[in-house]
Amino acid sequence: MDTLLYIYLFTASWNSAFAYERFNLPMLFAVSYVLSSFFNNQINFNIKIIKYVILPFLIAIFYYNFISLMNPHPNVYNYILAYSLVPLFLCYGPISIKVAKKFNKIEKYFFGGLLFIALVCIFESIIRLYFGFDITSLVPQLKSNFAFSFTNSEKILNRSRGFSTEPMIAGLFLSVGFQYSLINIKNIILDKISISSKLSNYLIMACLFLFAIITTGSASAFFISLIGSFFIIFELIYFSLKGFRERKLNKKLMSFIIYFVIIIIFSFFIFEIIPAYKTGLENIIGKIFLNKEFASVSARLEVTNQYLKQFLNDPIGFTGSPGSMSRFGSAINWYLTLLGDMGLLGSLFTLIPILLCALIAITSSYNNSFSKYDKLILILIPVLGLFFHGTFYSSPLWATIIVTFYL
Repeated sequence: MDTLLYIYLFTASWNSAFAYERFNLPMLFAVSYVLSSFFNNQINFNIKIIKYVILPFLIAIFYYNFISLMNPHPNVYNYILAYSLVPLFLCYGPISIKVAKKFNKIEKYFFGGLLFIALVCIFESIIRLYFGFDITSLVPQLKSNFAFSFTNSEKILNRSRGFSTEPMIAGLFLSVGFQYSLINIKNIILDKISISSKLSNYLIMACLFLFAIITTGSASAFFISLIGSFFIIFELIYFSLKGFRERKLNKKLMSFIIYFVIIIIFSFFIFEIIPAYKTGLENIIGKIFLNKEFASVSARLEVTNQYLKQFLNDPIGFTGSPGSMSRFGSAINWYLTLLGDMGLLGSLFTLIPILLCALIAITSSYNNSFSKYDKLILILIPVLGLFFHGTFYSSPLWATIIVTFYL
């Protein structure tokens, strides 16, 4: 039974490969895991999840149905199903079922799956750049990948997306893997992890994740990865200042900075070997600083203004319902999409179960391989990611919360 959970986590970013409309491999394996668990006589439920997450979530579903009766629209029940089934099967259901410690391979399968996607993105990008062949087209995909950038020589640099529908989705998952690698490097330096853990392994992982993020061309993923790095450096600075008299942790801060610089140097080495990626990074930086020459930046700013106006017209959400505005196109920011569709009240009903579930995952003592701060900054990656896309059903947040609970 646990095998279904492991496969779900391994394929968590595969929302395009072998997918049929909105039904994809992660949902297939997650649904199979939750439903099959009820036929297991030895199943153990996490009472805390049921009490503090499932019950508020049921109240949220009741609210969705209530406001939909008050403010109906043609697709309202499709959106109610999405807001109900996605969190339930991709997060709340699986995390409410306890996994035995001796059989737990969640960390291995999830981050192993992300590393596999990183390698796929790297090979996808290089092969397509030089040979014009998309290796991801070898498997059935929900839609073709037409995302690209132009290099200085006017050569097309296609943006990798692995087995996701969009490069940004793949990039956000890879950002979670990059953060995980940095956390492990930091913990080894601080001796929070046994020295038997190989530092070189996590250095290589971090380099591969960063390279793969660049191949996706996702400014959002790159920006969030920088923020995640800042949180780790901030922690090291804090401990260094705290132990300034001992002059012990200062050396460890310098050690992390040296390893971080090695990762950056690796990126520049890639740019020298394949100059096209340098232009790709320049495009990413331009989007981060909202250069309006990019069509995507102008589109994001325009739709953001539309949703802000809708929210200001009805801040509580009396005239809204799930999908009332986003059925015409999301705000490319899930939180703003919620505010535009359902106002403050509907947003609170939606976000409270997620917040409670994340807090339970962060404070979990299941394994204790990561500190609460480590878990917090790992979950912050997909939380911040939702500021840059409205496709909450493809967010790394759901799987990351589950994995964080068992770290």
